[in-house]
Amino acid sequence: MKPKIGIVGGGAIGLYFAAQLSAYADVTIFVRRAEQQAKLNTEGIKLGTKTFSVKSTLIQEQDSRKQDLLLVTVKSYQLAELTSQLETFPKETPLAFLANGIGHLKWLEELSAETILLGITSHGVVRTGDREIESSGKGETELGIWRGELDKQLKNQFTQFRDFSIRFSEDIFKAIYRKLLINAAINPLTALLNVPNGSLLTNKEFNNFLREVVQEANQVLHVENGLEIVEEICQNTASNWSSMAMDVLHKRQTEIDAIVLPVLELLTHEGLSAEKLTMLYQLIKGKERENAKLDD
Repeated sequence: MKPKIGIVGGGAIGLYFAAQLSAYADVTIFVRRAEQQAKLNTEGIKLGTKTFSVKSTLIQEQDSRKQDLLLVTVKSYQLAELTSQLETFPKETPLAFLANGIGHLKWLEELSAETILLGITSHGVVRTGDREIESSGKGETELGIWRGELDKQLKNQFTQFRDFSIRFSEDIFKAIYRKLLINAAINPLTALLNVPNGSLLTNKEFNNFLREVVQEANQVLHVENGLEIVEEICQNTASNWSSMAMDVLHKRQTEIDAIVLPVLELLTHEGLSAEKLTMLYQLIKGKERENAKLDD
């Protein structure tokens, strides 16, 4: 019997997971806008040249609350406003969060869900419309228990999906800190410089600054071979633009508060140098304010 998987968020990652999991699960996408809901229900998700049929419902409506697992894929700064909606699901429903950074961890403590999972994903996806997405690189997804426990049968089903397997980790924070280091170094730099990831390797001055940022952040994240990992990501995604770079380009709010701010707080708490990250944080916040003025 197929598991029932709900996906909260109709952004790039939410649509990508819904499309990929639709072959193995009974998928319902919970979205905020009726226009997107209607398109998904009538036309499905278009990934490249393929179309995937899925069910969509509005998050504010009370149907489809019975799910075996709820994947929450919205941006980190959108999580707080979802509290009331998430609380309408049975507390026995496991919640799995794929938000970037660690800024949302304190907020999770307020939820009544008995089981909460944290996760990371490295799939590269861009949304081009309410139902259209493009893949810029297949990656991996890793989940780990933060609170409670997950049904063994459901866990086994997830790991056996043939073309879209999800790994489970006993130490999910190791993976989260690894991705946090990558994001804290690459995202704000590419956003401010308006360059793809590979330019942080090919431009000597950019690369020198990248190295200093990695060294500074890794004082508290303690990622083994941190610089090598960050530079390998730059190499493997050389032509890709980071999500923060795209957010700044399109004058959207960024996830700087979830990615860089927690690292700054850790550094400040330990009395360690945070000069480079402080500068990146302030400049991105300044960009957000300028973009907000242009939208007024």
